[in-house]
Amino acid sequence: MSLRNSLLKQFGRPVGTLGLIAGWLMEKSNKERNKWMMDKVQFSESDRVLEIGFGTGDTCKEVASILTRGFIAGVDHSKLMYQQSMKRMKEFIDEKRAALHWGTVWELKYPSNYFDVVYASNVHFFWPDPSLEFVQLRQFLKPKGKIVMVFQPRWIRSEEDILRIAESTRLNLMEAGFRNVQVELKQMKPVTGVLVSAEK
Repeated sequence: MSLRNSLLKQFGRPVGTLGLIAGWLMEKSNKERNKWMMDKVQFSESDRVLEIGFGTGDTCKEVASILTRGFIAGVDHSKLMYQQSMKRMKEFIDEKRAALHWGTVWELKYPSNYFDVVYASNVHFFWPDPSLEFVQLRQFLKPKGKIVMVFQPRWIRSEEDILRIAESTRLNLMEAGFRNVQVELKQMKPVTGVLVSAEK
């Protein structure tokens, strides 16, 4: 396997030295997209928030700094990213304002109707069945709680492919029982960004 292909594989589940490089690249390249997500959500200081796939913990820390009376939880299936983010989030974890978990959404132990917002960036491509994952996430949300999926499918070859993936995500959320599903596009580099939001 070439070095390029080995590195690309790391974006799904970073491990080892190449995983650290992949995590750093994701953090740098995702800043604009994640700022867009934060601007759209407009977190309240008392929100309870869940991030799926926190990676290096960069966005998780930014959101945590807003939640002065709230709480953020995060889950990531990469042990490397979990270890790295635990260090970055130590202050918030010590103050009981944040909790990070290594695993999948199926292993989270939070009660139903607990979170105000669930968000994720570039993760649902790796789920075997996004509709089922969205059903699981929906139960964690309070009534009228919001889910926001933001992503840039960098492997795509055309705008038509981007629209197809955006529509697929919209349908997955509707199948999971969400309502008021909205799709927004934003011109970014290297490819158009997509933000799909919905309510419980």
